[in-house]
Amino acid sequence: MRVCIVASLLLEGRTVEEEPFEEPLEGTARIAHELATRLVDSDIEVVVVTDSPTSHVTKTNRNYRALTVGSRFSFRNVIRFRKLLRKIRPDIIHFHGGELMAYYARFAGLFGHARTVLTSTFLPSVYRRSLPRRVGLCTSLFSKWPFGGSLHLSKFDHIIALTDFARASLISKSKVDPTRISTIRYGISSRYLESNGTPTSRFAQEVLFISGNNKLRGAHVFQQSIPLVRSLMPSVDFMVAARNMRDEDSWRTTPHVKVLQSRDFSGLSSDAIVTLPLADHVTVDPPLSLLESMAMGRTIVSTPIGSIPEIIGRDRGILVPKNDPSALASALRGLLTNSTLRRDLGQNAKEYTRRAYNWNCAMDSIQKIYQG
Repeated sequence: MRVCIVASLLLEGRTVEEEPFEEPLEGTARIAHELATRLVDSDIEVVVVTDSPTSHVTKTNRNYRALTVGSRFSFRNVIRFRKLLRKIRPDIIHFHGGELMAYYARFAGLFGHARTVLTSTFLPSVYRRSLPRRVGLCTSLFSKWPFGGSLHLSKFDHIIALTDFARASLISKSKVDPTRISTIRYGISSRYLESNGTPTSRFAQEVLFISGNNKLRGAHVFQQSIPLVRSLMPSVDFMVAARNMRDEDSWRTTPHVKVLQSRDFSGLSSDAIVTLPLADHVTVDPPLSLLESMAMGRTIVSTPIGSIPEIIGRDRGILVPKNDPSALASALRGLLTNSTLRRDLGQNAKEYTRRAYNWNCAMDSIQKIYQG
């Protein structure tokens, strides 16, 4: 069996230390890479098609072959994409992405030539809110036309949703046939399963923000919660895992915040609190940084956006209302003064993610879909 994995930005981030990129792979690219790697380990031939510069191909240290259509998937390189697939001659074409990737596949005219699968990492109605206003409006209008709408999803032989919430949303809002969509929880990278954080002799007072520096990701809520916590607990250490250099520079002007130069926060104390107070949208759903933090046993404080309530459940973290600094500060103070609760929530989160987000189970389910 020859599988072609199609995903954006797969050659624009580091997967191992030997690769020269400054940052790790982002969301969709990260899970597509993990899948490709594990398929190869299962003796399945894999070729990846992505949209990074050609020069990046020689910079990577991957166990799969990678090809690129050039800079960014667009209608301008659909013909090149088709030519690459004719050379690859895959049995399976497995796309990773959202609504725009589904449109790309449709315009490429691939359906019927090989079995096609889409792992939906973006919920269409949610993702549109994260786009520039004009692009989001055009995408929304296009989705309502007969040519668009559910047709861009109905052509796939099978669709994979990463959570039950995502599956239900795609069925109800995008009119996906329930018999052609499955929930498969992609596994978590072993680097997070093997990391438990830095043991401490005392109960640490660390709070880490991992969302990103804009209002949609709740940066203003985190910033406004800091003085509310510090007024009663001045010894608490507040930290930010910057997503890029621009984020890093902007956070340095925020009082009482330490900026981590790397997004790999596995070196934090094992009982650090991780905050993800999303204000409006989740781009990759579910947020990988949330799952990775839970896998390391961190205590989570987040908001009821997208699939997050399904993942947090009743005893794997705390949910607070969005855009509410006082509620976030209150939750943080409660956790900072209750070591038993923190460790119970962290342990529950760790056990859940390691059980539910298991690559062995995911691989079995994905290969059954490949076989039809």
